Amino acid sequence: DYMNPLLYECKIFPVYIQLGAEFEARELVHEFWKRVNEELQRLHAILVGERVATDALGDEQAITQDLMKRLTYQGAKGFVIFVDDLHKGPLDKAMGFMSYLQIISSQLRRTTDLDIGFFVAGAIDWETAIANSPKFSGSVDRQERMPPLELDVAYEAISKRFKTFAKNPENPRQLDPQLVERIFKRLQYSGLDITFRRIMR
Repeated sequence: DYMNPLLYECKIFPVYIQLGAEFEARELVHEFWKRVNEELQRLHAILVGERVATDALGDEQAITQDLMKRLTYQGAKGFVIFVDDLHKGPLDKAMGFMSYLQIISSQLRRTTDLDIGFFVAGAIDWETAIANSPKFSGSVDRQERMPPLELDVAYEAISKRFKTFAKNPENPRQLDPQLVERIFKRLQYSGLDITFRRIMR
């Protein structure tokens, strides 16, 4: 959400989807297309003011391509699809979907001539699976481990959250920097991982 304004400035349209851990790999693929199309439909409705009739296009991949082409007419130079929560399910299902995602990205780039990127939230144990399997190593272009959270970043992010959810965004509640610092130090002493969620709790 914090990145979206920057992406829109560059005419890169973000699409955020969550894929539940309960799905089998085949269901993940179906759910992926369904949710991407829902988000693209929503985005198109916001930009153009109308919903698109896509029933006659047949399969979900064709619907995605049609919606992306329509959005390029509205100024989109590319798309970033964020896939969240995949890491909460079994590793084999997640890796199976990641392999399929590589095929999807190749097909979309080839058939739509659009710039399309994927960000997938993963787990640390994925690193070993990807490193030890040629089948999965080609499914990820770049891995980035989240750096340790720093105090000033935590303060800035939580302040932005206050502003985002404020009744009056022009005058949001002010966060006490000393309070955040005390919480941060308490977590450091506890030995727990310092995360945004823990600080906010």
